[in-house]
Amino acid sequence: MPDRATSGFDSGPGNLLMDAWITKHQSKPYDRDGAWAASGKIIPALLQQLLTESFFAAAPPKSTGRDLFNLAWLEKHLTGHEAPADVQATLLALTGDSIVAAVQRFCIGAEEIYLCGGGAHNSALVSHLQRALPRYRIQKTEVLGIAADWMEAIAFAGWHSRPCTCAPPTCLPSPGQNIPVC
Repeated sequence: MPDRATSGFDSGPGNLLMDAWITKHQSKPYDRDGAWAASGKIIPALLQQLLTESFFAAAPPKSTGRDLFNLAWLEKHLTGHEAPADVQATLLALTGDSIVAAVQRFCIGAEEIYLCGGGAHNSALVSHLQRALPRYRIQKTEVLGIAADWMEAIAFAGWHSRPCTCAPPTCLPSPGQNIPVC
């Protein structure tokens, strides 16, 4: 909102792991509405083990992606005896819980949460967030006039289109860093 500070940073894997897992087991690019995750049961011990990743404890600014959260990372935590749907349910809980923890730890005083990217379309994930964060108004970025599927691309395009005279591009801050770039 124009009269309030805004912030953004990666809280965890987003849909990366869920998408990779469903692609591996069902040859689908994503879990529509989190339906496959909803058909499984969360594996509490696995969820706790995944949440020990140091990225989750790090303070913003921080950013991540497939460099950290990928199938190799996930599979080193698996025994090989888990039902694939249960792993998917656990991955949805991992994404949801990492967002919840980040909001509670780093977004003190926030009243609104705007969702973008594929997760904004995952009704099971959105329901998870609404149950865990009932005092927040949780909406897609469409209410701001920005399509949820385009938000990240728009942000990076705007960020990178600005001429930078004070530092080489390799010195650009990560998402969420509240310092001027140029």
